Amino acid sequence: MIIRQVDTGVEQLMATGAVVSDEYLRTFRPLYQPNLMTVPFARKVIDWCVEYGTRYNRAPRTDVAVLFQAHQSELSPAESEMVGVFLDKLSREHERADKFNVPLALDRTEQYMGARAFSQLAQNLSGAAARGDNAEAEKALGAFRKPSRPRSAGINPFTDVDAITRALAKPADPLFRFPGPVGVLLNRQLVRGRLIGMMAPEKRGKSWWLWELARRASMARCNVAYFDL
Repeated sequence: MIIRQVDTGVEQLMATGAVVSDEYLRTFRPLYQPNLMTVPFARKVIDWCVEYGTRYNRAPRTDVAVLFQAHQSELSPAESEMVGVFLDKLSREHERADKFNVPLALDRTEQYMGARAFSQLAQNLSGAAARGDNAEAEKALGAFRKPSRPRSAGINPFTDVDAITRALAKPADPLFRFPGPVGVLLNRQLVRGRLIGMMAPEKRGKSWWLWELARRASMARCNVAYFDL
């Protein structure tokens, strides 16, 4: 028997994204193959979120507690305890939900689900080969589908409801804010994916402003890297 170590942290990341992020859940749903999951409680939470997202077109966020209560009788005692611990941790980190890094989480999800799919295919082929069952091996190959995000060069503005919703949605909230006139000038730029540069002659306060940006981001519990060259 071959024992393989599984990175359960990715599955907890997937469950977190499915709970807190509309964008993650919407993009994740085509990737999701429940049979590839290895952490039972994470699979349960994700199943609830996928069903909720299909019905309401958003992530459940705090409604996940209601979903837990509705489905708790279906869980084993161990699963119920682990879901409870997971949701308790999630509620204590609720203030960081708006800083959930969706692109990174989706990249890790796609890589992980692909690896799990190939691993499962290899096991099925190995078992069929050991039994000399060529038909079963061909069936496994024919049924294989690597989990991947749908990629398209464009959208149909008349039928793509998700694209229309994203286009008309309010601008992203700043990751952190400055008060007063400085905030009026800078806050709308302080969103994920934006590159900001400070330009001025020597000794005019560029380093101070960069340090102030880093300080305020850190106080807002953002991840910060400061390089002093």
